[in-house]
This record gives sequence, C-alpha cells and structure tokens, in this order.
Amino acid sequence: IRQHQGLAMPAQLVALAEGERLRPLGRNDAKALIALDAKGAGMPREAMIRQLLAEGETVVLARGGDAVGFSILRRFGRGHAIGPVVAPDLDSAKALIGYWCSRHAGRFLRVDVDAASGLPEWLESVGLERVGMATSMVRGTALARGFGHGGWALVNQAMG
Repeated sequence: IRQHQGLAMPAQLVALAEGERLRPLGRNDAKALIALDAKGAGMPREAMIRQLLAEGETVVLARGGDAVGFSILRRFGRGHAIGPVVAPDLDSAKALIGYWCSRHAGRFLRVDVDAASGLPEWLESVGLERVGMATSMVRGTALARGFGHGGWALVNQAMG
C-alpha cells in the first residue's frame, strides 16, 4: 500500500469512455454504490459506506443512467482524504481522483492505493507525493479485492 499526500494540483482532464460522465451523488445511488464497493473491497461494508456517503462528498461515474464507479472525499487529519475509489478501469479511477484534486487544488489531500495499481506515479504528478507505505496482511486466504475488481483506493490503511 502506498500513502500519498500533499497540496493537490489541478489534474489534467482524463477522457472517459463514450457515454460516461461524472455527476453528483443521487438520491437513489446508495444501493448501487454499496454493491460496487463490496466487489472492490472483497467484502460487504454497507454500514461503513452509508456513513461515508452521509458524512463525505461523493462523485459518481455514470454510464448511461447507471453508476459504475464512485469516489468519496471526507475530512481527515490536516485536510481531506479520498477513498474509497471504485472504478471499472485505471483511467476512470484517475478521473474520479482528479476531480477532487482539481476541486481542492492548493489544499491538503491524502489517498492510499495499492502499489501495483498504476496510480502512484500519476498521483505524484498531481502533487500527492508518496510519504509512506505499508504491507497488507492476511489471515487465511486473501480476499479477491483491489483494482482488479474495481477497488482503486482504500478508505484508509486500517479499513482497506
């Protein structure tokens, strides 16, 4: 796991797939976002996601009328943390994170990602330097989770 943080810079726009757009959280999105998060996290986390949706700000990646990804920004430490980030591919994950970087340019942001996700170098390009790392620990069989299943950024290192 790589911890990235710093004063965010505006991110260059990332082209979304045809028919996709970023939009605010809708009244009826919670159920779909909870299902997307469970796939990305490898486990159900309904209560936590509902709490994050209530307390944070959410941007949704929509294809047609359906939510296919999302990211949540919340107050954390010296500024804000981005996570979880759930998206169908790397470019979509960049678009979801980049939205918050541009919106909060010049302010402190933090995001924790898998080292092999393809995001660490890009995060550094938007001002979020790698400041720490951790090793994921597993008891028993590892969960099918992470960027290969749609999960690109953790809620935080302790919660995954």
